[in-house]
Amino acid sequence: MISDLYELKPLLEKCENDTILKGYEECDNIGLSLSEWYIRTKPLFKDLVSWLNMYFEQKVEMTEKMEILRHRVKTLRHDLITSFNKS
Repeated sequence: MISDLYELKPLLEKCENDTILKGYEECDNIGLSLSEWYIRTKPLFKDLVSWLNMYFEQKVEMTEKMEILRHRVKTLRHDLITSFNKS
């Protein structure tokens, strides 16, 4: 979009319509604002992606550990009940 906007610049320099020139300046300001925002937030997005990847990896590990714990608790419960029934 920004490149499309800048393609119009040479034509607008020859244009004498103030409304069109004002519209171009507004679009240019918005484009500049978006570019600045992207430059400022890109490192943050990279950190967020990195953090999310780490989170999901750890979540998988914790889910596996949780399943192991469930199985052990179930086994322990069964062993305990069996032990009481033998007594």
